[in-house]
Amino acid sequence: QHQRVDWHGNEVELFRAGQVLRLDRLVRSRDTGHWWVFDYKSAAQPQRQSALRDQLASYRDAVQQQYPEAVVRAAFLTGLGALEELVAGLVVTPTKLAGVIMNEF
Repeated sequence: QHQRVDWHGNEVELFRAGQVLRLDRLVRSRDTGHWWVFDYKSAAQPQRQSALRDQLASYRDAVQQQYPEAVVRAAFLTGLGALEELVAGLVVTPTKLAGVIMNEF
């Protein structure tokens, strides 16, 4: 089986502005070199909560600081199993990336 992930971690800790951030899952695509930050939420639609969007954006920004030349993307994995990507301007759009979560990206 072709693995499209060259690095992944769960409960990854990063430091930003004097705070410890704990990312649920961080994945790097072997094909594109893009980093993905995944935030698991039990809520059906976490993208509708500004505090959760801000939190995910903070995680994405922290990874971007670590890898300034890389593309860093972020998404919620909802309680209903949907993947909702956070994009520029904090607009959220549905994304079909189920294999990413299971290290098959």
